[in-house]
Amino acid sequence: METMFVTDKQVTYDGTQLRSRWSYDEYGLDDDNLVAFLGPAHVRNEDLVDLDDRDAGSFIRAKSMLHFIGEFFDMDLMTGVLLQRLLICIIKESIEDSGDAGKNRLRIAREGDDLYLRSLKEGKLTVSIATCSPASVMLHAAVNVDPEGAPVKASGLMELNIDPVHLGEIVLERFKKESADIQKACHKVRPIE
Repeated sequence: METMFVTDKQVTYDGTQLRSRWSYDEYGLDDDNLVAFLGPAHVRNEDLVDLDDRDAGSFIRAKSMLHFIGEFFDMDLMTGVLLQRLLICIIKESIEDSGDAGKNRLRIAREGDDLYLRSLKEGKLTVSIATCSPASVMLHAAVNVDPEGAPVKASGLMELNIDPVHLGEIVLERFKKESADIQKACHKVRPIE
């Protein structure tokens, strides 16, 4: 499992990054990987992967988000969705451990693959999707930093006084460790008859 945080530039997430071998083409990563970067989000309705959202006329927009793009080989979509949910749980725990969230015991609610603040009128914190290509399973998850322009009531890391770079580093580290632990758990057991 390779991880990388792109800190030398901002990347506008428009949905085109959710394609097989994006991390290889952009950063030379050729194994299972999770890449983080900061930047705005602007995904038009016709570019959405989620068919329910597309049919509802939805779109994704925010002034600034902490994005994660993952690509995983040799797995099916169900396993990819489980990894997506694991990433969302790691993001949730990391936010709860950080900034004002950790000091004030602010709790984050998870509904499926979405995170919400339980206070501040339940502002949505994240977007997330998992899908598959002929070569791999892909996922995108993003946490609002500054949700200005979002099409729904949204909250962000700025109002929680959480540094998005620090949070991104923590999430990448925890996800990489969890992935290694999962591999070890798979390899340490004997088959049963």
